[in-house]
Parts: sequence; structure tokens; C-alpha cells
Amino acid sequence: MENQEWILCPVCKNKTRIRIREDTVLSRFPLFCPKCRQETLINVEQLKISIIKEPDAKTQMTDNSLPKRTIGSFLFYCFGEKIQEKLKM
Repeated sequence: MENQEWILCPVCKNKTRIRIREDTVLSRFPLFCPKCRQETLINVEQLKISIIKEPDAKTQMTDNSLPKRTIGSFLFYCFGEKIQEKLKM
């Protein structure tokens, strides 16, 4: 019988629901941990697991370039047509 292992969560080190064998090859596999509820991208080859660390998304805009919005303008944006219809009645 081939050697098999459970994949452990890289965050909390608990056993996940995925088992791998010696001949298992995974590339950019989204590993989900049911205990800590984190998803991690991993590569697997010959029972060796490597974690893929992706850089966090950086915003394209600075805070100064964002338009200032109020709750009122947000509500008008979401429900503006409904409000305009009620005002016409």
C-alpha cells in the first residue's frame, strides 16, 4: 500500500479533510480548513507541501482621490428610483 498522509492546516495545524498519496500532485490547490475556516493556496508534490503566499491586493487609489460619500447619497444611489417614484405619487 502506498504511503498516505492527511494534509494539516498551515494556520492552525489541525487535520483537514484532504488526504494525499506519494503520487499526488497539486498545483495552486485551495486548501480549506473546517476548524479555523481559512483557505490557503498550496502546492503538493511527493508528499511535500509548500504554501503559496500571494501579496495582498493594494489599492490603486489613495484616500485623497476617493470621493467623499455620505450615507444619504449611498441610500439615494441604492433606492433612488423607488424614492423618486413615491415622490411622484
